[in-house]
Amino acid sequence: MTRKYDRLKMLIAMGIYGSIGIFIHEIQLPRAAIALFRGVCGGAFLILLFVITRRKFDFAALRGKMLPLVISGVLMGLNWVFLFVAYDYAGVAVSTLCYYTAPMFVLLLSPLVLHEKLTARHVLCIFAALCGTALISHITAPGNSFFGVLLALAAALLYAAVIFFNKKLADAPAYERTVIQLLSSTLPLIPYVCLTASPADLHTDARTLIFLLTVGLLHTGVAYALYFDAVAKLPTRTVAMYAYLDPVLAVLFSVLFLGEPLTVYTVLGAALILGAAFVSER
Repeated sequence: MTRKYDRLKMLIAMGIYGSIGIFIHEIQLPRAAIALFRGVCGGAFLILLFVITRRKFDFAALRGKMLPLVISGVLMGLNWVFLFVAYDYAGVAVSTLCYYTAPMFVLLLSPLVLHEKLTARHVLCIFAALCGTALISHITAPGNSFFGVLLALAAALLYAAVIFFNKKLADAPAYERTVIQLLSSTLPLIPYVCLTASPADLHTDARTLIFLLTVGLLHTGVAYALYFDAVAKLPTRTVAMYAYLDPVLAVLFSVLFLGEPLTVYTVLGAALILGAAFVSER
């Protein structure tokens, strides 16, 4: 019964993650401002969980790890900005699938960063993911859509860097690590938003505020809490399998709620990218 409950929490978390593009699409604010709010709101929510559950924040476990935690948090914030802007240019479905090439960047850079061997299977997976990206981006038709693909790939590269940092910080408690990273994600965004956004740019009505709070509380705070709680109790392979629901649901939601086209190219590209990620992780 407990395992089923943990699977349900993971399923809910993936459903929440997969729907974030729908909400970002509806928020008429600078994308950096949305990422800034997400970091502040998500970090505050997790801190509130510590208070409510009377759990002590384990600062001792983070001793000597603060600098890489802060750097990874900064990269996380920049990664959100690139991805959110990519939504505007290439759409949620294409951007999400391109973003899911992050595991391929991890594979490609692992020999340099982690000194791991790159096998023939890994090379084949990377090539398949590149072919999939080319298919869904309609690479022969440059324009705003292609620019969005480049932004999504840049976001994937930044997320790959966050993955490398988290591998090095694997012995740090997950909740504490996430709180520091979320709050650190705001460090480059605060001065950027202050310097580039006017008060008129940041004006919000009630509808926008609801969507913004949903992204901050639900898509960050609640989703992260559910995810890490389930990860601690489920087998690694089960967690990896559930992770594939995120991009699949993102594409499905974008088609159903945003009316984005689901072409043969998108389906084939998705199969290549997600298939490559799945094979590489086995």
